[in-house]
Amino acid sequence: MRSAVRAFYFTLFQNRDMNLAVSLDENLVNRKTSPLELNLDTTLARAFTDSLHLVQNPDLKKFINLCFSLNLESKFKLQDNFKQAIESLKSRLPAPTQSKETVQDWWENQGSNWLEQFRSLLIEYRQIGYDWNLNAEQQTLWQTYYNANQFLVECLRSDCQVSADVKSNIEETLLLSRN
Repeated sequence: MRSAVRAFYFTLFQNRDMNLAVSLDENLVNRKTSPLELNLDTTLARAFTDSLHLVQNPDLKKFINLCFSLNLESKFKLQDNFKQAIESLKSRLPAPTQSKETVQDWWENQGSNWLEQFRSLLIEYRQIGYDWNLNAEQQTLWQTYYNANQFLVECLRSDCQVSADVKSNIEETLLLSRN
C-alpha cells in the first residue's frame, strides 16, 4: 500500500514510531516480506543516526557497530554507482582496529565532514536524509499532523460506518499533499 510506504518515510528520520505505517500495512515490520528498498533505507537511516551520535560523542563500540551497519553489500543488492559511492565513503573512515584514542580523535576532527558527505550520498542516491531544519513550532505541527493521520487510521480500523470505497480512498490518499 503506497500510503504505508509514505508513512514509513515520514517517520524514517523524525524519531517517530512506525505505528501509522504498520497500521496501514503490517508487512512493513516483517523483514521477510517488507520490500528490500525499505529495509535498505532503514539500515541507512540507522547508520546515519549512529554516525550523528559518533560526531556528538565518539565511542569505539558505537563505531564498530556503525562499521557492521555499513556492511551493506552482504545484506543488499546495491546498484553499482551507489555501491561505489558507499565504498568510497567507507574508505575514508578510520580502521576499526585502530586505537580507541585514534578513532575518537578522528570523529572529533573529521566526523562532521564525513557525516555531511554521508548525508549528501543518501540524498543523491536514496532521496532520504534531508535536514529540514524545522523550528519547534514546525516540529509540533508535523507531530500533530502525524497524530491526526494515526487517529484517522484507527477510526477506519474500528467499526466506523464508512463504505469500503470511501475507506479505501481515505487510506490511499493519506499523507499526500494537496495543491
